[in-house]
Amino acid sequence: KNELIRYYRLPNEDIVVIPNGVDLEEFKPDLEKRRKIREKHGIEENEIVLMFSGHEFKRKGLEYIIRALPDVKEYVKLLVVGKDNQNPYKELASKLGVLDKIIFAGFVPDISEYYAASDIFVFPTAYEAFSLATLEAVASGLPILATKVNGTEELIKEGYNGFFIKREPKDIAEKINIFVEDENLRKQMSRNARKTAEKYSWDEVAKRTLKVYEEVVRL
Repeated sequence: KNELIRYYRLPNEDIVVIPNGVDLEEFKPDLEKRRKIREKHGIEENEIVLMFSGHEFKRKGLEYIIRALPDVKEYVKLLVVGKDNQNPYKELASKLGVLDKIIFAGFVPDISEYYAASDIFVFPTAYEAFSLATLEAVASGLPILATKVNGTEELIKEGYNGFFIKREPKDIAEKINIFVEDENLRKQMSRNARKTAEKYSWDEVAKRTLKVYEEVVRL
C-alpha cells in the first residue's frame, strides 16, 4: 500500500490491504513434531533454537545472523531451512568459529515440523511483500525478530510478540540474548505470537475479501 501511494500516487482511501493468511491447524505448537526434529538433528531439549527460513539467503539476511552468533549464548543453535548455496555461509561460520552452532537443513517437505522444533524466528530480510514465513512462525508460537519491512510493520508489536531488528549483527545478538536470558518473557511472547496469528486465519482473510467485494458491488 505504501509503495502504491509513494510511486503511483494512488489515494489512500482507494486501497484496501488484505494480508496473507495462515493455516492455524497446520502451523501450531506441537510437542511431537518438536521432539522428532530435535532428535533428528541432535538438538538437546535445553538448547534454544533460532530458526531462519528462506530460499534467498542473501536478501533475507542469513549472513547477519551468522555474524551475530559469536555474541550469542553458547547453548543457542541456528536452524537454517531453505534451498540456496550453503558454501559461502558455512565458510563464514567456520571463520567466525560458530559452524557447530548451525544446522543447515536445506529444503524440507514439512516445514511446520521445523517451526515446532524452534524457539525464536529470526528474519533480517531486506525486502518482502508480506512474508508467509513470519505468519507461519507466529502461528507456530515463535516470537519474531525481524526487520521493519512490508507486512512485519503491522504483524510485530514491539515487546508483545517480538522485536524489530536492524541488519546489524550486534543489534541482532542483543535482541536474541533478551529472549535467551529471560525464559518467562520468551514463553509469554510465544503465547502472544499465537494469539496474533489468529487474526490471520484463512477464515478471517476470506471475510475481509468478501467485505471488499460487497462494497464494490454496492458502488
